[in-house]
Amino acid sequence: MEPLLDYVQVCGCQIHQRIQEGKVPSAQQLDGFVIGIVNKFKDLSKSLPAEVHENLACPWQPLWDFEGNCSGVEREKLDLQALLDICRCLREYLKGAAMPTDSQESASLPQRTAATSPLSTNEPFDVATLLSYVGECGSLVARRIGEGKAPSVEQLD
Repeated sequence: MEPLLDYVQVCGCQIHQRIQEGKVPSAQQLDGFVIGIVNKFKDLSKSLPAEVHENLACPWQPLWDFEGNCSGVEREKLDLQALLDICRCLREYLKGAAMPTDSQESASLPQRTAATSPLSTNEPFDVATLLSYVGECGSLVARRIGEGKAPSVEQLD
């Protein structure tokens, strides 16, 4: 997963630099940039488990359809800042998902499985549970909720 983490960090740096320089791409330029990023993510993650692919796709919704690599239902809200937030979320996920090389250290890490995810059951859960589960990415979710941009139940299905 290291190459994927390295790539996410490179993308984040590029996006941050463009924001700092005040460079605002056209919608067409941004779409082309995102398509390239997603293609590279898919290439770097093709040998990884399905769970990783699902976690890579999650932060892109509803702005971008990661699997189809095309604009999502809320494409008009995709900008450099949103893209940077996605990269930050992916970076935090990948940092947490990277397994240490020392088997003893690896054995001491808590293992997150689908069974421990509040999203893997049909039981209702609240925003606090969701935020605690997504960890560092919770700030992105919280910001979207605060902006009144929380996804609808239909979008979560």
